[in-house]
Amino acid sequence: MKKNVYNKETNRIEISTAIILAILILGFLSIVYQITLKNVVVDILGIKSGWVVKTLKTDDNFDVEVPKLVDIDWEKEYPFPEEPGYEQVDISLTKDNGDNSSDEMEGKLEKVYTMLDRYTSKYFTLLDECKVMSKGFSKSLGMNLISNSDGNLVFLQPDGRMMEERQYKSVDEEITNINNFAEWLQHNGIDYFYVNVPSPVDPENESDIIEDGYEEYTNQMADELLEGLDKAGTNYLDIRQLMKNQGMSYTDSFFQDEHHWLPQTGLWAAGEISNYINEYENLVTDDDIFNIDNYDIKTSDEKCLRGYGKIVTSAYADKTPIDLLYPKFHTNIRKIIYNYGIDITDDFKEVMYCMWKYPSYSTYNHGRQPLKKYVNTDESAANINILLLTDSYSLVVSPFLACSYSNIDEIDLRRFDGSLEMLVKENNYDLVISIF
Repeated sequence: MKKNVYNKETNRIEISTAIILAILILGFLSIVYQITLKNVVVDILGIKSGWVVKTLKTDDNFDVEVPKLVDIDWEKEYPFPEEPGYEQVDISLTKDNGDNSSDEMEGKLEKVYTMLDRYTSKYFTLLDECKVMSKGFSKSLGMNLISNSDGNLVFLQPDGRMMEERQYKSVDEEITNINNFAEWLQHNGIDYFYVNVPSPVDPENESDIIEDGYEEYTNQMADELLEGLDKAGTNYLDIRQLMKNQGMSYTDSFFQDEHHWLPQTGLWAAGEISNYINEYENLVTDDDIFNIDNYDIKTSDEKCLRGYGKIVTSAYADKTPIDLLYPKFHTNIRKIIYNYGIDITDDFKEVMYCMWKYPSYSTYNHGRQPLKKYVNTDESAANINILLLTDSYSLVVSPFLACSYSNIDEIDLRRFDGSLEMLVKENNYDLVISIF
């Protein structure tokens, strides 16, 4: 009897060992396959067949229409002044406090470690399949919280849309920075206002979501931020209030698997921002530019997982298409994207969509870039020089504003590491707007 028990235990151990060895061998073969595919098949033999492009997991993009990135030293282009004109508190989330000194051997070992880390995680051949299996197991357990790569949790709202937990933090430093910046601009004769972009969480539902156990304080922090701006007399536009006044549904305004809003919502928001600009600067523009009826809407043939959908995988989310908006009216806009070396003058369709990223969210306006420039020479364009400080929400806002105003520069401060103060001084802006 004891012998039988022993044999069963031995069999379990042997089976477990076989499974572990099989996984290790699979992982090893994946590394060998990817390294061989990239360094031999592609780099040496120059083979870039459909199968190679489909299975290669590196960051290479073989589309011949993709321009090469231009390495620009923005700090050299716009150096920081020795004595800043306004005080800014450093609120960066990551700081490099480590010792950068290392000998040559340590540097080589670091490169090898980095390569192995990529090939065993991000570039793993069956990565997508493993993710789906993992999330499918989580779903079978009834889990409604999914951890992303940063350790943050994605949850499902009552209407099925996805959102990431946002823990509460004081916004006092952000308030100080915005007010100091606005005061400095005013001192230099430049107008400024802040646009509060809504998150996918309806302010009316946030307290219920918190009561359900999720850490979601986006609207509370936004309220505190606007209160701080109000006390200092800094002008702002709260898009959330406009949505409430017009009875707009958050369910119908945002992607289901993204925290971003739909391009139709972006067009509407651009119109509301334009109204505020015109009132603020005593300008007149064509309201029809922001009328959805003046656009042809093309729904993509391809569907994909975006944003949170990539995190929760197809176990929780369905692949969805995106809509591209094409003006029915005449447009002729010059657009410069410095980091891609792009300088093109054409109609909206040709300058505002990045088709090598289609059908991802970055299709809109070429995704996040350090600096973009729009020049509209149309006679109907209001003559004003605007600087937009933006984030990814503005990918479906800035293109429509560019249809109304003569000169717009757009910066994403997460990508632009030069001096904002120096850029403002050198470009003679009439108005600066923060939209994030």
